Amino acid sequence: MPVLGNLAEFPLPEVLHFIGSRTGRMKLLDIPGADLLELDMHAGLLYALHSGGQELSSVDEVIEKLSIVLQAGRGMFEFILMDEVHIRVGLTIPLQSLAMELAFNVDKMNDESQRLVNPNSRFVLLQEPQIWLEHDLRQFYHYAKEMIQNQSTLAEIADLLGTEPRVVASHLGKLRLLGFVDFASEPSVGNMIPQKQTTRYPLPSLKTTA
Repeated sequence: MPVLGNLAEFPLPEVLHFIGSRTGRMKLLDIPGADLLELDMHAGLLYALHSGGQELSSVDEVIEKLSIVLQAGRGMFEFILMDEVHIRVGLTIPLQSLAMELAFNVDKMNDESQRLVNPNSRFVLLQEPQIWLEHDLRQFYHYAKEMIQNQSTLAEIADLLGTEPRVVASHLGKLRLLGFVDFASEPSVGNMIPQKQTTRYPLPSLKTTA
């Protein structure tokens, strides 16, 4: 008989602690933003993780996928006992360490999400985009580039573009995921960055773009 449970009632780290000492396969189902995940485990170790039928081969990939599950806070899990001979082997990750790493990673993701929508957050340009960008994102980057270089705040960028802070946060979040911008380090009080005068570029078309 499979063991079934709701991840809203039993968070993933607790499930890993409870089930991890057994030998079998756990499926994570109905997770918002995630494919079907299958975890093969034995004696407190994760030996394989398959996402949408594809096997993940690195610890970073595993943490990224399972962090989505933990952050979603809902979905279902199903665990089936299996003989060790049927366990797929590709990884050897201690489940206790994985549970702790997941909790740490989700805390970090939540902190970054809060920082991304903070109107006082500043950003730094890491590199020029060398790939195709969707129209709205390309338009935003064209007009916001100077402001990002000047480390204007999110609120200042929104004001100069004549659009809503949530729209600016959405575009900056996409550029950050693509590796083109990042959060600027917080300057000390005695070492504040002088702000240049920035030209105002109202972009009415961005007002309703999320």
